[in-house]
Amino acid sequence: MLLMRIAQQAETIANLEHRIQLLLVAHKAMIIAVGRQGGAEAWRELFLGYEHVTAEIDELVRDAAP
Repeated sequence: MLLMRIAQQAETIANLEHRIQLLLVAHKAMIIAVGRQGGAEAWRELFLGYEHVTAEIDELVRDAAP
């Protein structure tokens, strides 16, 4: 019983990690597209006062798969 529960939780974790990677890649593509259209500065203005958030986003984007 315990081994089955552990296996199910491991599968759930793997699925969630996969979803996170998909979201990171999708957001990275969106951020790059906005930047290419000249909207990166406008996008950053939305986060004025929340530079810690943009720093974390930048780190996630750098770490995301291409």
